[in-house]
Amino acid sequence: VLKQINIYLIPVQMGAIIVAMLLRHRLALTFNIVTGVIAGVISTGSDGILTSSMFQILLMALFGGAAAVYLSRRATRRSVILYAGFAIAAVNFVTTFASGMLTNWSSALESAVYSAGGGLLSAVLAVGLMPLMENAFNLVTPQVLLELSMPNQPLLRLLQTEAPGTHHHSLVVANLAEAA
Repeated sequence: VLKQINIYLIPVQMGAIIVAMLLRHRLALTFNIVTGVIAGVISTGSDGILTSSMFQILLMALFGGAAAVYLSRRATRRSVILYAGFAIAAVNFVTTFASGMLTNWSSALESAVYSAGGGLLSAVLAVGLMPLMENAFNLVTPQVLLELSMPNQPLLRLLQTEAPGTHHHSLVVANLAEAA
């Protein structure tokens, strides 16, 4: 079944997005390089080590992953990652199409479309896996903090009804801390 899936549809940038959101951006870039090399080597199968598909997937992973890390570094909402997925798809498309024109121009457009789909798939899977990773590793991300700061949270509603002065003071201090 897996051999029927196009190799350019691999969501290589998903790991870079998750590492950039949960940990650090420099680590995400390093992780992106490692996963790009691994995806390139795996994609060759039994064709040999230096094939045109390996070259294309490696370039797609490096450039698309760098775009993914750059676009996800300041994302405070999960929807921003989905919008970044379209930019990642565009970078993947251009990279794969340009490298395909150099190596195998007959299937360059098809490979580029599949790699754009891989970029979108990376963003969708990253958004879906983020809450699971946050809970599994007990990480606090900007998205979690935004969810906790919603006024409809039970603890905040209780604080507002029981101690309105403390609630107001907490909001003022939180706004000052956010501005700082």
